[in-house]
Amino acid sequence: MPARLATTAASIGVVLGATLPARVGGQAAPAVGAVAITDVLRDANGDAVPDRLGERVTIRGVVTAPPRIAREPLEFAVVQDRRGAIRLLAPMNGPLAGLRPGDAIEATGTLAQFRGAEELHVERLVRNGAAPVPVPRDVMVGDLRGEDHAGRLVRVSGTIRVRTDEDGETTYEIGDRSGRIALHLPPRILGAPGMREHLARGAVAAVAGIAGQSDPAPPFTDGYRLAPRDAADLAFTPAPPYRALAAAAALAGVAALLLSSWLRRRGAERRAAELQRLTAELRRSEAALRAGEEHYRLLFEASPRPMWVYDAETLAFLAVNEAAERQYGYARAEFLAMTLRDIRPPEDVPALERAVAAAPDGHTP
Repeated sequence: MPARLATTAASIGVVLGATLPARVGGQAAPAVGAVAITDVLRDANGDAVPDRLGERVTIRGVVTAPPRIAREPLEFAVVQDRRGAIRLLAPMNGPLAGLRPGDAIEATGTLAQFRGAEELHVERLVRNGAAPVPVPRDVMVGDLRGEDHAGRLVRVSGTIRVRTDEDGETTYEIGDRSGRIALHLPPRILGAPGMREHLARGAVAAVAGIAGQSDPAPPFTDGYRLAPRDAADLAFTPAPPYRALAAAAALAGVAALLLSSWLRRRGAERRAAELQRLTAELRRSEAALRAGEEHYRLLFEASPRPMWVYDAETLAFLAVNEAAERQYGYARAEFLAMTLRDIRPPEDVPALERAVAAAPDGHTP
C-alpha cells in the first residue's frame, strides 16, 4: 500500500475505533492554537488527502448541523468558520451531545478521513456561547463536485429526480444546467408531511444542506452529495397557475358574451330566450374549463414567443415557457429564482419598474 494511502487507512481506523489522540514517537501529539479550518484541510499535493491527516488540531467555528448518528456508536455534527467547514465526530452522548445550530465552539481532536470526507475526531469541546448560523451560500451543482465547498452550508436550485433501480432501491438527485448531484434524504426527512408527494412529481426546489462526500475507495474524487439538515431545507416552487389562467380566460369570454347579448336583444322574450341559451353555454364552458387546463398549458409552453407569468409585487417569475429559456439562456429552475430585473440591463431597471407599475394587470412592458 502506498505510504499516503496507508496513512489514510490508519486514520480511518482511528475514527472507527476507540477515542484516541494521534501519537508521535509514542507520545500524544500536543494540541496547537486554534487554526482556520481551511488550513487544517489544506492538500498541497492535490492527492485528495489532507496534508495534516492524523494530526491533533484545534479549530473554532459555529455549528451548522446538529448531532446525528454517523455509524454506531458514533455521532457527528458540522461546524463552519468564515472560510471552511468540517464534520465533528465523537461517541454518542459524548462531547457533541446537546449541540444546536448557532452554538459557537472550540474543538480539539485528530484529523481523519472517511469515504473522502474529512472529520475531526473530537477529544475536547468548549462551548463559547451563541453566534449567527451562516447563511447558505447559493451555488450551482457543478460547484459541489470538488473540495471548494466541502462541509459548508450551501443552497442549490434545480429539479429533483427520483430513481429506483432493479433492486428496488430509491435514490434522489437534484440537477441544474451545470449537472446533477445526489441528494441524501434520510427517513426523518422523507417522512415529513407531503414530502414523498412533492418528490414524486419531479419538483422544482431550492435545497439547502451540507455539501458532503461518500466515496468508498481512493483516490476519493467522486461520491459528492448534498445533505439537507431537515425537511425545512427543501423549499418547493409552486406549480405554475395554469388552472387560474384558464379559468380567467374562460370567464372573461363568457362575461363578454353575456354583455354583448344583453345589448343586442332588448325584448323581454328574446332576452329570456337568450339568457336560457347563455346559461346552457355557461354550463358547457364550465365543463370545457375542467377539460381545458392541459390545452392552455400547451399553448403557453409551445408558443414560439417568449412568455412568462410574474408576480406584480415582487417581479419574481412564476412560470416561463421553452421559448423564453432558449432566448435568454436560463434553465427553468434558474428563471424561477430570478425576477424581471435580472433579464434587463441595470440601467433599464428603474424604467422597467415604472412601466410595470403603470401597466395593466397581467401585462409586461
